[in-house]
Amino acid sequence: MKKGFSLLSGVLFISLLASCSEAPTPDKQQAKVVVAETQTTPEPVTETIVAEKTVVASNKVEVVSEAPVVKKETKQIIITPGKFVENTHYEVVKQTATATPEVMEFFSFYCPHCLKFEPLMEQLEKSLGEDVKIKKNHVNFLGKDMGPQLTQALAAAELLEVEKKVSSLIFDQIHTQRKAINGEAGILAIFEKAGISNPEAKGALASFPASGIASQMKRNTETFNIRGVPALIVNGKYQVITNSVKSTDEFIELVTFLTKKKD
Repeated sequence: MKKGFSLLSGVLFISLLASCSEAPTPDKQQAKVVVAETQTTPEPVTETIVAEKTVVASNKVEVVSEAPVVKKETKQIIITPGKFVENTHYEVVKQTATATPEVMEFFSFYCPHCLKFEPLMEQLEKSLGEDVKIKKNHVNFLGKDMGPQLTQALAAAELLEVEKKVSSLIFDQIHTQRKAINGEAGILAIFEKAGISNPEAKGALASFPASGIASQMKRNTETFNIRGVPALIVNGKYQVITNSVKSTDEFIELVTFLTKKKD
């Protein structure tokens, strides 16, 4: 099966699906990934980041490893008229678009591929600029009981304006340190590292606004029938088809095109 985000010119990876839990999780179950490679020599690069996806279907998690994402300097994106086609590059998943342009990224702190996807999202955010809102939507279907708790933690971090700090610390503890985050105590320790006192963090976690944000994230996941992460919904109407793009620039061009689209 071909998968998207093939982001080195002339390089094609054919990935085989493997049934497994996301890796690494606190219970240390490891993902089994088999990759068949056909590779030509690319231009020299300083850093390569692998973009992957965790797919959840029929009560099993499938991990798909995809082609590398090359970290590059942001440059002006020129949209080619007529280049992107419905059902080839994107799907219409809702009838009405949002009033203002936005990109909603569905992810899980327990998904290692979401962590590897972060640098690409940072490039996208820089390219889109302040006119396009990027919304992070944590899903509950990975991480067992801690999935919903980390959704609540992300909501509280958003209220306290430490979302990026808290997200980075959570990803680091789960995937780099390979340590479990256990309940409220573990979450409070994360907030403390982000410079938020326990009383302030507890108040935000238990607040009505945080619960409202977390509930909206859950509704968004259900509304758009998200079964795998990372996933992108643009303007509340268009879902990016990841196997349609071949480079970082093309990915950013596609998303930029969709942010300007309403029909």
